[in-house]
Amino acid sequence: MSLQSGRDRALQLLERLRNRGPTTPVSTGLGPLDDVLSGGLRPGLAICGGIPGVGKTAFGLQLTLGAARAGTPAVYLSAEQHPDELLTRLLAAEVNRPVVQLLDGDPNVIAAAFEVLDQMPLHLVYVEGDRPSAGGSVKALTKVIDEVAELHGSAPFTCVDYLQRLSAGDASDKDELRVAIGKVSSGLSKLVREREISLLAISSLNRASYAKEKPSLDSFKETGNIEFDADVAMILKRPEPAKDQDQKKTKVSSHLSPVELWVVKNRSGPVPQDPIMLLFDGAFGSFQPDRSTR
Repeated sequence: MSLQSGRDRALQLLERLRNRGPTTPVSTGLGPLDDVLSGGLRPGLAICGGIPGVGKTAFGLQLTLGAARAGTPAVYLSAEQHPDELLTRLLAAEVNRPVVQLLDGDPNVIAAAFEVLDQMPLHLVYVEGDRPSAGGSVKALTKVIDEVAELHGSAPFTCVDYLQRLSAGDASDKDELRVAIGKVSSGLSKLVREREISLLAISSLNRASYAKEKPSLDSFKETGNIEFDADVAMILKRPEPAKDQDQKKTKVSSHLSPVELWVVKNRSGPVPQDPIMLLFDGAFGSFQPDRSTR
C-alpha cells in the first residue's frame, strides 16, 4: 500500500464526485422522516429495529415500494417470509383492503388488485427469499443487486428482513449468535460502500433496553456490531399510554395505532430529541404521519 497525502486523496474524491454527478436521496415517503434525514436515505447502511408486531416488515415494504415509485429499482430480501406473502401485502395495501380478504380469494378484492397492478411500479421491485448459499446471505444478495443494477442501469435501493435470520457464510457452528450477526452486519456495511447503495436492514432488539421510555443505541447491543456499522439507526416503538389517557386517545381507530419512530443515530445530520409520531394501519400494513401531533 502506497502512502497518500490528504490532498491527493481529496483530489481523487472530488474527481469521483464530479464524474458521478449529483445524486438524489431515496425518499422514505414519510415527510417528517425525510426532514430529519435531509431528504431521505443516502448510500449507506440504515437499520430499523423493533419488537415483533410493531410493523417492521410493513415499514420496510413501504420504503421499498416508495423507492420504486420515485423511479429507483428496489430489492427486498426476506429471510422469514415467502415472496408471495410480501407481494400480497403490497397489493392489499394498494387497494386499501385487509390482507386476509386477498388471501381468502375475495373476487372483488382480486379484481381490484388486477386493476391497480399496472399502476404500481412492481416492474422495478424484486422480492426475493434468502436462498441457501455457500457464501452466505450477503454474497447471495450481492449477486441479486448486481443483476438488478445491470438490468436497470442504476444501483437499487435494498431492504433485508431480517438481520438475525441472515446467514454468514464463514460462520462456525461454535460462533455465538452475536458473532454471527456481527459478520453479517460487517458484510452489509462493506457491500453498501462497494456498490454505493442505500440499504435498510430490519432487526430485532434487546428487549430490556427497548422497554425504556426513550430508546437508544443500547437497544441494538445484542445484535452484533450493527450499532457501529450503521449510518442511520431507527427504532419503532409503541408509546406507553399515559395513566390519564382514555382508550380513544391511544387508539385512533379500529386498525390505526400510534407508533413512535426514534432516530437514534444519524451520521448525516442531527439526532432529534423527540420521536417522529406515526400511525400504523395494522389491517393494510402501512404507516402515515400522525398529523394530530403537530
